[in-house]
Amino acid sequence: MSLEHLYIRWDGHARWLDMRAYPVPEGLAVFWRDITDRKLTEERLRESETKYRRLFNSMDEAYAVVEVLQDETGRWADFLFIEVNPAFMEHTGMPYPVGRTATQILGTPNPRWAEAYGQVIETGQPVRMEEGELTLGRVFDLNIFRLGGPESRRVAVLFTNVTERRKAEAALRTSEEQYRLLFSNLSDGFVLAKMIWDDEGRPVDWRFVEVNKAWEQTGIPVEQVIGRTAREVNPLIEPGWIETCGKVVQTGEPAIYEAYATGFGKWFETVAFRHSPDHFGMLFRDVTYRVRAEENQRDAERRQKFLLRFSDALRAEGNVDAVADRAVALLGDHLQLDRCYIADFWMEEDRATITHQFGRGQVPLMPPEIRLSDFPNATFDRTLVIDDVLATPGLSDKERDKMTALGFGALIAPTLRKGENHPLWAIVCVTATPRVWSPGEIGLAEEVASEPGPQ
Repeated sequence: MSLEHLYIRWDGHARWLDMRAYPVPEGLAVFWRDITDRKLTEERLRESETKYRRLFNSMDEAYAVVEVLQDETGRWADFLFIEVNPAFMEHTGMPYPVGRTATQILGTPNPRWAEAYGQVIETGQPVRMEEGELTLGRVFDLNIFRLGGPESRRVAVLFTNVTERRKAEAALRTSEEQYRLLFSNLSDGFVLAKMIWDDEGRPVDWRFVEVNKAWEQTGIPVEQVIGRTAREVNPLIEPGWIETCGKVVQTGEPAIYEAYATGFGKWFETVAFRHSPDHFGMLFRDVTYRVRAEENQRDAERRQKFLLRFSDALRAEGNVDAVADRAVALLGDHLQLDRCYIADFWMEEDRATITHQFGRGQVPLMPPEIRLSDFPNATFDRTLVIDDVLATPGLSDKERDKMTALGFGALIAPTLRKGENHPLWAIVCVTATPRVWSPGEIGLAEEVASEPGPQ
């Protein structure tokens, strides 16, 4: 008779005993041995197997143990399923495969499977790979490792179905290619930028993240833009550009507007929209030609109306001085000038006399006479146009100083001869601040200059 018995000693310690009893003439012989260590090992093994089985059955990843098979030439050609977890069927869509080979189930499986498993068998090195199975229409991300020593022909495979992820990646690549094609061929300029805020949350600048080739309609090459701020690219940027785009980022409401960019010297039609937190996109196109054409049309209409009124007013005056005074007053008021005056140029005597003038107070009254040699680069054979006394090229420092002292910020001065071999005279239009004179304004001043003046 044989019996395994748990014996509790007097001190509370438990021991497992393997007891065997045999009949003998004298009665009964009993033998026993301590098997506590073996029983504890068996218990730990059962617990381990229970945990493994629970994990095996509940894990999301598919798991399989396969025995790799060679053909008559020694080539790794097939594999036999030894064990799979429930997730295996979910990831593969295959029926329960244990006891069958891949060829029996799939017919013509991808040969890369057996080759990869054989490689792991031969080298003992784990392999991580992505591979598709055409017969299943799926792609898998696999971890393959050998079970046992060099003589083993079994590998374990832990894998997941990544078909949808691969499809999404392919769709994303297609979308990105289409976007890049559109981005590269878009005739409108495109900007993706990150807004920069001050400590109080106000927009103060932005940093260019990406621009397309059509950006170069601004006159700035693409390679000089990416990674730089708006103020670095265009130091003269108007605050309105930054404020408008900052509001778009804050509110999410797109903005459609047309504005002039002084630093580029152009008008742009613009659509700004929020792209993501702190980022905005901007589509723009150069509409300078259209805006200037519209301005010229309006200027021409205004000029025509003004010249009609101007001629009527001059005809009503009784003498030359009254005509001249009326002319500078009408022109000064129409062009919103700070000073408008008529000057006679006496070239041989190096002087100009100021005969008639009109002003608003921003530019002081002109002295009765100025010295021509103080303005050595002034032109007398055509209209002089200065948009900014401090910045317009072609002026000497002496001329800038003299004009600044007179309070000039910008001026146009069409000049005319009063007769053959007679000194020149001009009507001079002045503003206290820089001003970009339009072709219409210049043309108007030239037409007015042909009317008044001493005869």
